[in-house]
Amino acid sequence: YGGADYAYSQGVCYLLCIQAYIYEQCGCINPEEWSARSVVLPDKNTIVEAQLCQFANKCYSNATNRISSTISIWNQFCSHCTQGCSTVDFIITKSSASAPSIEYAYMAKKLVESRRNVTPTDWLTNWLSEV
Repeated sequence: YGGADYAYSQGVCYLLCIQAYIYEQCGCINPEEWSARSVVLPDKNTIVEAQLCQFANKCYSNATNRISSTISIWNQFCSHCTQGCSTVDFIITKSSASAPSIEYAYMAKKLVESRRNVTPTDWLTNWLSEV
């Protein structure tokens, strides 16, 4: 876009390479990362505007776990994500990175419910914000 100041980000590179792997495995991408829908297919130099996976389709979370825990897959899709050359300034932005993924949120919910005799009165409707 005209006048935009583009800069490399290792974090964004990781997000996009993971989305590319998910797309290759599932034919769709992680719906929680909906802003990263343009996927560059590896070895093809082709950009695809990917469909979002349905939340009920666990293919995307399984693929995310696989790429995150399998070094050979990670190297195939994400080895080009090097550190930035330099960092001059930082822009403070809100991030969901500090929040647990939906999968881990449900695991935390089960853990809290199994260990607490008493939960807040609005637990059933607001548990996600509590976790």
